[in-house]
Parts: sequence; structure tokens; C-alpha cells
Amino acid sequence: MLEFYEKLLSINQEHLPFDHTDMTRSHHSIAIVYDYLDQYTRAMKHHNQSLEIKLKAYPSYHPSIADSYQCIGLLHYDKSEWKQALEYFKKAAAIYCHLFSSGRPKMIRIESNITRVTLKLK
Repeated sequence: MLEFYEKLLSINQEHLPFDHTDMTRSHHSIAIVYDYLDQYTRAMKHHNQSLEIKLKAYPSYHPSIADSYQCIGLLHYDKSEWKQALEYFKKAAAIYCHLFSSGRPKMIRIESNITRVTLKLK
């Protein structure tokens, strides 16, 4: 599966500008695979590349940016880096709060993640 996503990224890099939003999907997919393989440094690289493109392409309160913050927070959580995880979860929560009501699944999920990290920090 990783080879497929890397090939797609390569094709995108040949035909699209480096900051085209379609590139974010490739970077995100590769990051998810690396995270699953416990290759956190590689996963973080691709999550950050995806986020960098989104920050340039979308308004600051775009849900896709919040999704990236949450993914990076989860990666820090997987690495037991509680403070960094909390920082990114709070960034995601700020955007989600701006966009969604409290009962929405994304709000419930991010609130749960913040609670889990807060308990780890105690």
C-alpha cells in the first residue's frame, strides 16, 4: 500500500505545483501508513508537509487544517509526547469549536482526546 501512495505522490509532484491541495491527500495517506508501521519520524514529516500546504491554501479556520492538527496530535500521543499532543489537540479544538456545535462527532472526538492527554499529564 505504501508503494501505491508514494507512486501517487511522485505522479502528483510531476504534474502539480508543490503546494497544490491534491498533494495533501498523498502526504496524509503516506503519513498514516508510516504511523501504522511505527515509523513516527517519517509519519511526522508527511503530516507536516500536508499541514504546510493546507495553511497556505485554506482560511485559518478550515476543518481540513483542524484534521491535520488532530492527526499530528495523535502522532505525538502515540509517541507518549503528552504536552505536544495536547498543544495540537487544542489547536484542532479551537477550529472545530468555531465551526461545529458541541454534539458533532469531530467535537466529541477532540474533546475525548484532550481528556485522555490531560489525564496522562496528571
